[in-house]
Amino acid sequence: MADEQLPNDRLPDDRLPDYAHCLQLQHAAFATDLREMLEDLLRACPEPASGGREIADIACGDGFFSRLLAEIDPRNRVVGLDVDEAYLAVARRDSPARLSARLSFQNCDLLEPEQAERFAEAFDVVFCIDSLESIEDHAGLLRQMVRLCRPGGVVIVTETDNLHDLIGSWPPETENLLHRLEWEGLADQEKEGYAFPRYASALLRSAGLADLTVRSYTFDRSGPFDEPLKAWLGEQFRERLDNLSRGTAAERAELRRHLHPAGEDYFANSPHALLTYLRFCILGRKPDVAAESHEVAW
Repeated sequence: MADEQLPNDRLPDDRLPDYAHCLQLQHAAFATDLREMLEDLLRACPEPASGGREIADIACGDGFFSRLLAEIDPRNRVVGLDVDEAYLAVARRDSPARLSARLSFQNCDLLEPEQAERFAEAFDVVFCIDSLESIEDHAGLLRQMVRLCRPGGVVIVTETDNLHDLIGSWPPETENLLHRLEWEGLADQEKEGYAFPRYASALLRSAGLADLTVRSYTFDRSGPFDEPLKAWLGEQFRERLDNLSRGTAAERAELRRHLHPAGEDYFANSPHALLTYLRFCILGRKPDVAAESHEVAW
């Protein structure tokens, strides 16, 4: 397996999810920021006395975050889990040989209890990054993530809130219009994923986690934007505008003018453009039953 990352173009397997290309572009645009985010999150996790952590990356996709977690600390041992064999094939192909002793990928549907049982209490840290929006049963997945975590370990969910994920130098009324039309077009069961950080505390607590904390990370850019960022923004806004099921022709034209790469006033073409990409990470600890029982008895 080669150390090189894929070039900044489409992943080669047409069996991959529709969102695969946009995620790949996001990783290219914010690789350094995302690594620093993971480094900070791992510092918040207790380290086993033996040194190094057993880490699960749930719904790992192409393995981008799994590789980062393995690279950050040479003592970490990482398992990427996903149900998509095409994605797992890409993850295995693009993982460098130097990580092979500490990084592996396995097919596992955590919503199937007998599959999750294979990994029960096997990990010190359990991540799920940018995946809950594409999964319907959030509560069920979170329960299984807690099941995978050892007592005293940490579960971390990283998601954006689509109402505040991107703040840029476009007119505020344009942003308000986009979010209103997106929200109106969602089915009730989709709204939790669209704004997951707002629902996270109750869901993670119900799944059995304690000591919940939230960390926010901002990735800031000033124009002129580089090509990886412009490629990601172009794909991001094309998808969001194409998926709108609400709005008049005039409203759609207004959005296209400022947010579509072909728009006459597309904000990213300005050398003075500004952008903040906002991400939320919610951390929860799996209670140590033995320790808490002792504390009550005392």
